[in-house]
Amino acid sequence: MREIAGIEDSTCKLHKVRGYGCQIREWEERLDSEDVILVPVDILDRIAEGTEEWFYDLEAEVPGTEIVFGLHDSTALLVEAPRTIAEKVACAFEKVRPS
Repeated sequence: MREIAGIEDSTCKLHKVRGYGCQIREWEERLDSEDVILVPVDILDRIAEGTEEWFYDLEAEVPGTEIVFGLHDSTALLVEAPRTIAEKVACAFEKVRPS
């Protein structure tokens, strides 16, 4: 999302996290008492690889943009963004359902 939007911020805002693994569980517990947490993108990228931890649900925001993205029920990617950005993301997938 950051690459497509041309944003170089090294953090991401997490609004919702649910999944498996120590780091994900830590974020999930923090979000029980905080509305949003700021996390380093490199850690989020590493976890998103899904080799040791994985997300069931995720809602994140790219700081300074109108881009919100996430994962629903381990299967569906969610992207809320200006149309041009959303279309660039959608091009990478076969099945897309615009809302």
